[in-house]
Amino acid sequence: MIIAVPKLTEGARFRQNVVMRLGWDALHAHDWSRLSHAYGPATDTPAHLKRLSDDDETAWVETIEHLYGEVTHQSAVYSATAPAALVAAGLLASPQLGQAISVNGWQPEPVRAYLLGFLAAVAEGAEPDRTEKELWEAYCTPRRSGASSVWDEEPDPGGYEAVIQCRSVSPALVDPVLQCLTDHDLRTRVAAARTAALLCQVPTVASRRTEIITLIETHARNAGTYYEKAKTLVELDQIGAVNRDFLSDPDSGIRLLAALASNLTDDPEGTRVILEALADPDQFGDWYPDPHLMLLGRDDHSPSHLVSEAVRRVPDFAELLPTALAVAARAGHSTGYPDWGLLLEAAFPPPQRFSVNSPLNEAQRAYLRALLDNSEIWRPGPPETFWTPDKLFALVRLPHDRQLLAAIVNSSGG
Repeated sequence: MIIAVPKLTEGARFRQNVVMRLGWDALHAHDWSRLSHAYGPATDTPAHLKRLSDDDETAWVETIEHLYGEVTHQSAVYSATAPAALVAAGLLASPQLGQAISVNGWQPEPVRAYLLGFLAAVAEGAEPDRTEKELWEAYCTPRRSGASSVWDEEPDPGGYEAVIQCRSVSPALVDPVLQCLTDHDLRTRVAAARTAALLCQVPTVASRRTEIITLIETHARNAGTYYEKAKTLVELDQIGAVNRDFLSDPDSGIRLLAALASNLTDDPEGTRVILEALADPDQFGDWYPDPHLMLLGRDDHSPSHLVSEAVRRVPDFAELLPTALAVAARAGHSTGYPDWGLLLEAAFPPPQRFSVNSPLNEAQRAYLRALLDNSEIWRPGPPETFWTPDKLFALVRLPHDRQLLAAIVNSSGG
């Protein structure tokens, strides 16, 4: 099968000139009959965008659904995406778009927040983690299956062009988005922080990266609630830009978020914050009032994640002992690995697993005594639990028998 490949040199830009007009000017600056979205010609997109000027909740919902499901679709962008982004950015300040709507059964948010979400999808669609050469190779370089004459994928120069156009318009989106950081509505401010963080990763916005980070950081410092500050810190973490000053924030939850930031992963002060959090577990549940707030983008916002981080950062178990004792005091069979079990493994790291020929050191003995003192660890647990206590003790070559373990501890100088 012969596939026609456009005769284009690597890195060539065959886009039409994108006029950097915003709002309604952008709507009229493009020939939409020559553009497309996920389901074909974008001739219906202008009518949807015009409905943003209506005072009609149904119209707004249908427009948002069109932008999310057709103008962008499952992380893909199209020739209509960049022009639609210019229109949406220019309308962000429209007063009527502050009204809240519910789309697809989601929690109500202002139309403005939904538009910011669309612009965030545009920034992601610009594929900021790829160089233009990598984009060219991904979209425009034919590939074969080994020595076969069969093509793996047909070249997609239109896809390449759509991504490049999203990069081209991204600088024009920045100021309208940044203005939303001071919106009266919390949901809009949070959406603006996320979109701004995504935009500053787009290569064409590189010259404004420092400015954008500073504004997002200022927004975090001035946030009136824990939720808003934490969500903004999440966005800063996505771009590796959490200021270590947040390790000294008055709010213990914010300190912990900062301690787990990707760019502060081995900061000694961050390690101290994590160890303090584990030593005072009674506070932990109160730090995250919103169950949907993920800890810096990680799915696991439980104390077990903190234990894992503590073990990774502090290889000397003697230094970890106060943390281990605090965890052991509250542990149960259900916490399992990597909570008290991970600390048990840290106390007996390979190749120094327990051996009858090697006496326990003071830190090992103290930790085992703490586990012996906690009856919850020793009562039977559900059989479907993968990391059962017997497996955890067997991992370090210790018996899962309370009396035998006590004898080992007491015969080792106890």
